[in-house]
Amino acid sequence: MRSFLLSIMFIVFTINIVIGQEINKETLVGEWTVIHVITSSNNLTKEEKQFFETIKKGFINSKFNFKPNGKFFLELKKGIPDFMKQFAIMNNKDWKFNEREKLISIGTRSDNYNHMRIYVRKQEGRIYFVFNDTPLILEMRKK
Repeated sequence: MRSFLLSIMFIVFTINIVIGQEINKETLVGEWTVIHVITSSNNLTKEEKQFFETIKKGFINSKFNFKPNGKFFLELKKGIPDFMKQFAIMNNKDWKFNEREKLISIGTRSDNYNHMRIYVRKQEGRIYFVFNDTPLILEMRKK
């Protein structure tokens, strides 16, 4: 039953392209806290499920900070697994927002902002950050 619900949620997220107009660069500026993490795929191996469970725990209460000057900072909670510390390379990188696609791109001009790409989705008044290269969906709350 749980995997069925997760499958339905994933379908709803990917089909629901219509997003409220209040999601724009100005509303993204500020500090966002991860309050819940969903894994959107049922096709993961046992090892992949364990790996993503570890990542989910590491992301809870982490903070994504989009500065008005175009800089990005990620504050992960203490005690995260060592492999998650690689996300520190995102700090002090530039960010830009494509309003048409509702896509946050993080990186540098020289790498085409390709360090991290996050789709922003809004559903039932909640904001979700969806990574383009993992099955993780982060439910966010703005400070």
